[in-house]
Amino acid sequence: MAGGSGERALPRLAVLPERSNGRVFGPAVLPQFGTPQSRQLRPAPPPPPPAPTLANNVAGTAPAGLGKGGIGGQPFNVNQAASGALQDAMGTTAQGMQYQPMQAANLMGSYQNPYEQQVVDRTMRDLGTAQLKSLNQLDAQAGAANAFGGSRHGIEAAETRGNYAQKAIDAIGGMRNQGFNTALGAAQFDIGNRNNAMATRLGAANQMAGLGGQAFGIGQTIQGNQMRDGMMQQGLQQALIDAARNQYAGYTGAPMAGMGPMNEALGVTPVPQTSTKSKQPGLFDYLTLAASMVPG
Repeated sequence: MAGGSGERALPRLAVLPERSNGRVFGPAVLPQFGTPQSRQLRPAPPPPPPAPTLANNVAGTAPAGLGKGGIGGQPFNVNQAASGALQDAMGTTAQGMQYQPMQAANLMGSYQNPYEQQVVDRTMRDLGTAQLKSLNQLDAQAGAANAFGGSRHGIEAAETRGNYAQKAIDAIGGMRNQGFNTALGAAQFDIGNRNNAMATRLGAANQMAGLGGQAFGIGQTIQGNQMRDGMMQQGLQQALIDAARNQYAGYTGAPMAGMGPMNEALGVTPVPQTSTKSKQPGLFDYLTLAASMVPG
């Protein structure tokens, strides 16, 4: 307290622990200046971000700035990838088991030339026109020889008609045969492509199943690594706790340990002390006792 207007107020003193290498040895007197508002402690800085790990990167939970494992920057989970690959492989394999190869005869109609009949009809008209011209020429020659309507004239006319009929059969048969072979080849080619496509899908399903198994193995490895890292961190934290406990025990036992040499120098013998502990039984204790008395 100031005695008068001319006296100057002394700063208040606060007793704070003095630390050296993490240990408290004794009080230290430090002055406090200013108002209570100006002596408020600043907030502690935020903790540093966790260090990136391989498990976080593969699981798609990597910290910002590291990048996430996956395709196109999307999160990637090996367990989900293994499950999805197995499901896709099983679905494709089931479709392959239900696949029934088609017969070429069932697809030939799709590959028949729609203008084949028009070509046949045009060929028949051309052969009919040529036959008519040959018969007219034969009639003219027979008339000039005064043999029109005779037996020789009739035989030559029949022979001419037979020759043109054979030409028509050969031409139409060749076109029909060519159209049939073309449609059959196209149908067989289509069936081969379908069979090859199904074989390719089954091969892809087999590869997908293998990738799913590989992803499952990677997931198991990541889980094992995470468990090992967790056990290591637990061991480090337990070691810190044990070190802190031992340090605190040394701090609390330092006064008693320091009095030993002083007592020996003064010839003082410590008086033994005994302590008695009592316990008031509760309801749980009585229930435990009753349960232990029941024969098993």
